[in-house]
Amino acid sequence: MDPRRLDEIATAATVSPIEADVGGWWCKAAPDLPFRRCNVAVPPVDAAEDRMLFVDGLDQVRRWYHHQGLRLIVQVSTALPEWDLVDAWLEAAGLGFEAPVHLMTAQDVFVCDQCVENARQRVEVATGIDEGWADAYGVVFGGGPVEVARTQAYGRMLTALGDRALGASYRVDGQVVGVGFGVLDDGWLGIFGMGTAPEHRRQGVASHVVHALQEAARQRGVERSYLQVETDNAGAIRLYEELEFVISHGYHYRSEAEPPR
Repeated sequence: MDPRRLDEIATAATVSPIEADVGGWWCKAAPDLPFRRCNVAVPPVDAAEDRMLFVDGLDQVRRWYHHQGLRLIVQVSTALPEWDLVDAWLEAAGLGFEAPVHLMTAQDVFVCDQCVENARQRVEVATGIDEGWADAYGVVFGGGPVEVARTQAYGRMLTALGDRALGASYRVDGQVVGVGFGVLDDGWLGIFGMGTAPEHRRQGVASHVVHALQEAARQRGVERSYLQVETDNAGAIRLYEELEFVISHGYHYRSEAEPPR
């Protein structure tokens, strides 16, 4: 798989209420939700070929985001041709460095029968995202009332994915304490939104959720998985490596520090 195609699949898996082609850049916006991946501009594959065209396109994109009341955030993937040149141009334009991420993949991974059975017993995987899953998603991730409401609002946006989405819920005594969701596209399962309630961490919840999502995807003929994890999250990286994920490539963000006045 061309990593550029995998970037496209992963970007398309993030739901944003506003999307536009602005000067050849793929621009996504969710003005009510502060999550980077909902509010990101993706440069075109030929971004490094002409600096004048790049600068003009970047100016159009900046104005588009400011019109939405948002700061400019650009995703820079190491799969982009001459990505380091593009990155240097963005830095010269005053955009700071944020949140480096590994994109990790697992292909045709054997999962032991007992692991699958354990996941089936503990994790419910539903086709499509519903209101109940979105509510539990916000509660598991926690925070104050505003943070919970925002996470739940993002969860509700996922209903737009229809049966491409898989919502996983790990329950203890009837209460959801672990969540994750998958998005199916072009033979890949993207795994997103992994979260475990604090009092249930380091008890294998995340492993069961991943196995359950992979098994549900296999039942629909999908054998390849990918996920994204910030490079400073050593615990999560170690967990995913134990689940046979390997680093494919990475990306980071270049962004304005503040939204426009």
